[in-house]
Amino acid sequence: MGVMPNHPKVPEEELVRMLRDNEGIEIEEGENVKLGEWDFSDLPGLEDDDLRRFEDFAERCKLYLSGSVFKAAPNDKDLGEWRKNMTTKYGTAFADFFIKNKMSGGRLMVFEGDLRDVIEKLDRRKVYTDKAKRIRGLYETFPDVSSFRNLGWDERLKFVRQLENISRMYIGLVTKQP
Repeated sequence: MGVMPNHPKVPEEELVRMLRDNEGIEIEEGENVKLGEWDFSDLPGLEDDDLRRFEDFAERCKLYLSGSVFKAAPNDKDLGEWRKNMTTKYGTAFADFFIKNKMSGGRLMVFEGDLRDVIEKLDRRKVYTDKAKRIRGLYETFPDVSSFRNLGWDERLKFVRQLENISRMYIGLVTKQP
């Protein structure tokens, strides 16, 4: 992306306000999710390393839910140009904000890979309990990441909503709920 301009870094809330007011961008802000106490009951036979992967994926889900959705350009090419312009204008504050975009292709692929790692831990340890089946079921509902770039805006939003749902459900399965 090149050298970052030397701008004072503004808080994300201020950047969001500036993008809305100065750039006319509609932004759907993410959720502030708190992870409760871990609950790995009904997942026998998992080792500490396995459980760390389960925790890491819950953190990834929390991070995904905290990301924003915004439509700044009609296609990926124009979005790249817009991102470059906004980074020049707003500096690292924008770069840090943009990387949390729920529609980032790189984020989507990492998200899918991390969920697949969780499933592989269950398979390797031969865990087939009700909770394990429900976690596997989340992966079965995961949309096809390879198709994302070819989707229109409405389909991309449906894709994001499905990942939000997967994230909330996974967090609910591995943490104690109040």
